Amino acid sequence: MNVHQLSLKRLPYAGQVLIAVAALLWSSSGAVFRGVSIPSIQFLIIRSGFTVIVLSPFVWSRVVKKRLRQDALRFLLSSFSFTLYTFGFILTTRNIGAATAITMQYSAPVYLFFVYLIIERKIVLKRDYPKLIMIATLMVNGIWTTMRVASLSYLFPAYMCGIGYALFTWSVKKLSHHSPMLIVASNNLLGLVFYIPFLLLTGEPFRALSGVELTIVVLVSLVVNTFSYVIFSAGLQSVKTLDASLITLIEPLMNPILVILVLREIPASMDILILFIILSSLVLDLVHSHTVLIQRR
Repeated sequence: MNVHQLSLKRLPYAGQVLIAVAALLWSSSGAVFRGVSIPSIQFLIIRSGFTVIVLSPFVWSRVVKKRLRQDALRFLLSSFSFTLYTFGFILTTRNIGAATAITMQYSAPVYLFFVYLIIERKIVLKRDYPKLIMIATLMVNGIWTTMRVASLSYLFPAYMCGIGYALFTWSVKKLSHHSPMLIVASNNLLGLVFYIPFLLLTGEPFRALSGVELTIVVLVSLVVNTFSYVIFSAGLQSVKTLDASLITLIEPLMNPILVILVLREIPASMDILILFIILSSLVLDLVHSHTVLIQRR
């Protein structure tokens, strides 16, 4: 345990507060991505580039001094999942809507559940019913979205967002013994490499940005992408994964609200209903898991 972890544990609820602030900052992403017309991959590349530049002076000495080889695969997985999550989220937000993007992001436990089923090959209804509700809801969401946008290709980034977020949360927790700044810097540095295939896939051209657009990208890079992920990683060092998952529900609750307030864009009633069912199922699942852990102690 390092000095940073000790200092956080001495402050009551410091980790929880950090995660809550990070979630509030993330909730602005829907309004930002829907409100600007910068090409998706260009936005993400510039954002990650600024983040790496800002954090490099703080993490370079750690990279030189520490042997990171033992966690190299975890850093790669964290960066790759970060790329999947962010790219899937921005495309889904722009193509379908912020409510759908958030729904797919927070369906992440479903994908981890599929891995569990492959390993254990059994379902316990009393324990797994929230995830089964999520699966049924995602199927309905897929049908609804396909009917609405008439394109299955729009669903691929949506599922990519959920799978990426599941892997991202898991891998960041596995790296919690490292500096939060190092984790965020490595995610964005390696993310720049992983964005290249997506750049070739989308074929989106780079274009010159206006002063307002550049200001927005810089602010988002510094506040939402750099500061928020640093404090989120720091908070995870002293907060249990289950508790962190509950706290981050602030993001899906606030994201559509900010889109409505800032852009005056009201999601469809079906989108709100699906999001509500997914979040309710997630809360049930987290509470049940937390109860089981308490009973085992």
